[in-house]
Amino acid sequence: MIIIMLKKSILIMTFFILLLTMALFCCGNENSSCLKYAQEEYLYDTINSISEENFLIYRDALSEKFEERPIKGQLNPTYQLIFYSSHDYGEVIKFEKSNSGYSLKVKCLNKNDWFDECENDQIRITEEEWEQLEEMIYEFNYWTEPRFEMNEVLDGFGYVLEGNRPQAQECNKKTYQLIIRGSPRYDKIGALCSLIREFKNQLVFKYNQEMFRGNSVTQ
Repeated sequence: MIIIMLKKSILIMTFFILLLTMALFCCGNENSSCLKYAQEEYLYDTINSISEENFLIYRDALSEKFEERPIKGQLNPTYQLIFYSSHDYGEVIKFEKSNSGYSLKVKCLNKNDWFDECENDQIRITEEEWEQLEEMIYEFNYWTEPRFEMNEVLDGFGYVLEGNRPQAQECNKKTYQLIIRGSPRYDKIGALCSLIREFKNQLVFKYNQEMFRGNSVTQ
């Protein structure tokens, strides 16, 4: 009788240890997926509602000019940068992560002698290249920086940088961010936007070179 009771006790203890192990494992996985957001603290924007509405009108006007839609609410993690010059040229750079892989799309507006390095493109990129982009995004504190700032200058330019990360909802963090900068000076987000444009140029050059070499081999 005593032996039977001991066996039952051992089985019950084993069962609870298994449950505890599974719970710790699940919590560990959940915490690790939220680590990249752990340091995010969102500051209150002091901008008034009228100014915010004007910035949104500016965003919508540029989106319409480029025939692109804001990315808020999309199902896939996406970053979209609009660069626009007061001389009426610019580009949209869109990075997207989906079930089928990672992509970069570039759309140019009014190419001219001042803006001849832009080419319309749509290319597949690697997971490592997507991670490079995200490293820049988090290194420059994109998700916690002030959203709207505008310097009024002659011959100026503007940046509209949108971020969409649906997965952050599970960690109670922001899933969408819109930041606008007008002719930024010594500004962290302005520097980030410049780096994203340079990164885009590197990727487009790399993949076009690979395509050119592939065409040369097949001829």
